[in-house]
Amino acid sequence: MPEEMDFLGPPAEAAPKKKKGGLFGAKKAAPTGPSISDVLEQINVVGTRLSLIEDRSTNLTRRVQVTDDSILKLKKRINDEIKTINSDIVEIKRTTEELTNKIDLIIKELKTRAGKEDVEAVRKYIEMWEPLNFVTREEVEKLIATVIGEKEE
Repeated sequence: MPEEMDFLGPPAEAAPKKKKGGLFGAKKAAPTGPSISDVLEQINVVGTRLSLIEDRSTNLTRRVQVTDDSILKLKKRINDEIKTINSDIVEIKRTTEELTNKIDLIIKELKTRAGKEDVEAVRKYIEMWEPLNFVTREEVEKLIATVIGEKEE
């Protein structure tokens, strides 16, 4: 224990020795303890130390509160970003599903369309029939009317 904290007085070696003598013995010396100024000084030192410890404790409490606030703000921001990312993922999944459905529909429609061989066969028939040489109903009626008109004359 440091000397300034010793409230029991001076060490045992420094205590005055008793004198022998007299009928009733030597007069006993009054016990000496620490002086009031020493006690007050030690109380002041303890008070100063306590004040420093309280200040440090207050500062640490403030730091912990600031750290907690920062962590809570960071957690909220991260949670908001996670919600945004999750909604983006849901939107991307929905869009991907729509695209997949549209591609499937296009594939089905392409399967029902005529193939190259079918188109070639139709082209050959058209060339063989030569539809440009066909007569329309109106042309036939005009032709018949003309022929009948010539016979009547």
